[in-house]
Amino acid sequence: MENLQEVNNGNIRVPQKPNGWIPTALWNDLWISCHKKLSFKERTASNCIDIPGMVVSSSKSNNPCKKEYRMVDGAHRLCLRKYGLALLEGEVAELQSLLKASGLDDRQDIIDQITDKQNMIDNVSHPMVLEMDQAMFESMLIYSDNPVRHHQEWAKTTELSQELKDDWKLWMRRVLEFVHDQRNRHSNRLDNKGDDEL
Repeated sequence: MENLQEVNNGNIRVPQKPNGWIPTALWNDLWISCHKKLSFKERTASNCIDIPGMVVSSSKSNNPCKKEYRMVDGAHRLCLRKYGLALLEGEVAELQSLLKASGLDDRQDIIDQITDKQNMIDNVSHPMVLEMDQAMFESMLIYSDNPVRHHQEWAKTTELSQELKDDWKLWMRRVLEFVHDQRNRHSNRLDNKGDDEL
């Protein structure tokens, strides 16, 4: 990677901020927690952050952080979301400083840009996840002496019917519609809360 700067946390190296207005602590925390995911550029670039992640709740959780939940799907999407949020935070801070430094408090176009970006931050900062318990998660697993070979053979021999492909597309469309609906509801609640405070 280009323009690397050291961070005092093990051997993790953090790229230089693309925008100097991104809070340093936010940028460093992002790369400390997501450096492996964000370094996998091909996979991260193909992610759609609107697809919900999956978390498993369990009293015997294998979570290395000893938390109540562990993520079994969606970590790359979550890190990409956090990366986007960091960029937006930097853009908002830069626009706000422009208003203050230049005495342009009445520049409605800049104020509108700040408002739009803050709305994007509000929308993107609430990811959706599907939660399941340990028993349900284990019921979905296929156990094999050689899981890699098992899945390679399965991929070779399985022909997905057009009906199955259509069902999958329909299900994914419904999931994304649900996500967008929930996001709009959340955004409307924030707008109504702001109106009540005026």
